[in-house]
Amino acid sequence: MPDKPRIGLIGLGAMGLGMAACLVRSGFEVTGYDIQQRAIEKLVEMGGKAAQSPRAMAKRSDVLILVVATSEQATSVLFDDEMGAVAALPTNTIVLLCITASPEYVVELGQKLQAIDRSDLRLIDCPISGGETRAWKGTLSLLCAGKESDIDATMEVLECLSSKVHIVPGGAGAGSTLKLVHQILVGVHILASVEVMGLCHVAGLDPQSVYDNVMEGDGRSWLFEQRAAHILDEKRVPASSLAIITKDMVMVTESGRLREHSLPLASIAHEIYTLSQAAGWGPEDDCRTLNLYLLGKGDVESLRRHPGGQNSSKGAVEESMVSDLLVGIHTAAAIEVLRFAQKLGISSSVVAEVVQGAAGSSAMFSKVAAEFGSSANDSLRSIGGFDSVRNKLVCLPRSRSRPPQYEYAYTYITGKSD
Repeated sequence: MPDKPRIGLIGLGAMGLGMAACLVRSGFEVTGYDIQQRAIEKLVEMGGKAAQSPRAMAKRSDVLILVVATSEQATSVLFDDEMGAVAALPTNTIVLLCITASPEYVVELGQKLQAIDRSDLRLIDCPISGGETRAWKGTLSLLCAGKESDIDATMEVLECLSSKVHIVPGGAGAGSTLKLVHQILVGVHILASVEVMGLCHVAGLDPQSVYDNVMEGDGRSWLFEQRAAHILDEKRVPASSLAIITKDMVMVTESGRLREHSLPLASIAHEIYTLSQAAGWGPEDDCRTLNLYLLGKGDVESLRRHPGGQNSSKGAVEESMVSDLLVGIHTAAAIEVLRFAQKLGISSSVVAEVVQGAAGSSAMFSKVAAEFGSSANDSLRSIGGFDSVRNKLVCLPRSRSRPPQYEYAYTYITGKSD
């Protein structure tokens, strides 16, 4: 292998193109493939090379990086009879699987490589987190699982793409298991962020003022910062595809079902994303779930045009209550994630380390994770400050305009229901 390995990258979308750009800037020879010709042209303009099929690219790759959207796409670009990359990959090529997939799929992928006598290919389960902006900056979080020697051999590539490389024990599939646990936070936090911005619109609150207030307190999260800013100005911060997070939440809830473990908040998020996709918003960004929340009362565009919202409900909800609402949702989500990780045999310290630098981070997760495990029966009631969170939620006005996730968090934390 030369001083810098030759990189083949399949999937030049929102994340993949940014990753390719980082590698090119760092002096790697990068050849890219995507079904969209314009994406390949952009890579060439940045100094990369073009390939017209995965197989053509594979012939000149020491490290193959997959950043496609789904497991089905990964299978196709690897094993297609006419264009699949596997048939042409040089011996001992490292395959970085940078997608959100079920751990079962990753294990089956390794088994399939062995079945076709390509056990020489070194598979690293390497899901990514951080969003488009961090992909371009080379500051993604990577969850790497595989043989230690293979990860070490690829470290120069990994460090070019990431501000933090997490080595996940357990072999291929372990990285994807941890990523699915993390995606509960991503799915819940996106929806919570979008819904509270819709609540601001209905309640006649100034969304920019609410944004500033939330970001100064315990209601803040990385995704609130991103999604609320995008709702206020779509050019300010890029969002992500609704179809992608819907796909992820399907896998999350299925994982819980297979293990007979209840994931209430994740299930609510899954249902709302599915409804939004069924409404035809799948190809658009995930902030379009706001349209479902505001059904009959406006949409994303009307919120941007009239940031002061509707006047009829002014006074019923105060700015501080929005932050309290997010604190409740984030607290419930943190417990849901940590208990699921516990079910899967993943330590809370490992989850906390990953979440801290990833898209699922929030002020409340850090606080809850710090105390998780200190009680024989970890629950919301065992968390310090629980009574304060509970009392604030009890005091919030009951309203038909409250987000669906809030209704669950309210019942879960307070023990009350309408």
